[in-house]
This record gives sequence, C-alpha cells and structure tokens, in this order.
Amino acid sequence: MKKIINKKRGYALLFTMVIVSVIMAIATGISQSISKQLILSSTALNSQIAFYEADTAGECALYASQIKILNLIVDPMTLKGTLDCGQAENGIPITLDVTETSTDIYTLIPALSLRGPCFNIEVDENGVPSTIKAYGYNICNLPTNKSLVERGIEIEY
Repeated sequence: MKKIINKKRGYALLFTMVIVSVIMAIATGISQSISKQLILSSTALNSQIAFYEADTAGECALYASQIKILNLIVDPMTLKGTLDCGQAENGIPITLDVTETSTDIYTLIPALSLRGPCFNIEVDENGVPSTIKAYGYNICNLPTNKSLVERGIEIEY
C-alpha cells in the first residue's frame, strides 16, 4: 500500500492566523485613534469651560468697577466686601469676595468655590488704562489635577 503524503496540511491554520493578525492590528490602530480623539475632545471641552469662566469673570469685574465708582463695593475700614454678579447655570447666585490691597488694586474671588468651574479676577485701576486680568478654570480646588485647564482674558478700559 502506497502512503499519500499531503503537504498542504496546516495551510488553513496559517492563513487564519495571518488574517486574524491583520484584523487585530487594524482594530488596535482604530482603538488608539479613538482614544486620542476622546482625549482631544475632552481637552477642548475643558478649555471651552475655562474660557467661558474667564469671560464671566471679566464681565463681573467690569460690573464691579462700575459699582466701585458708586462706592458700594468695599467697606472702607476693612477694604473687604462682597458683590453679587448674576447667577450660575444651576441658579446659584455668583457672590464674589472682594479683597483690596489698595484703593485701586483689588481681587475678586468666588465666595462659594465648588468642585465645578470657577474664576479669579485681578483688577488694577491704578494706571490708564485700567486693567482687568480674569482667569477661568474648568475645575476648582484641585490645583494638582492633571485635567486642570486655565484660560485668561485681559481687559483694558
């Protein structure tokens, strides 16, 4: 009896392994691309939130400057006070603590700093033009957080 040797054994297994490897390489590339896109979109969202907070801060500072002209913002004895500057999205009023270092330079800080977005404002009415530096943050009270984003606006008036 003559024995027939089939030299094509294992070809299907080899072909399957090559196809599976190619599909896995493509899937890995797509998943890495999606992961990077998610990180970029998250960064863009945090940047937008921080910018809007800085814009809100600038508007509050301009409002504070107008109130200060009317001498309603700061207790002249303590050089401290508070200012209501509208409402946040959730309906909570934005109350700012006012701290003056002199009669022309003061800082406005949100009185209620939650873990959400917030801002910080520095107002210098000493020179001409007066300067407002408004800084917005996507999160508060977490300065060591890697996802903290800060955006700033400088207003001269």
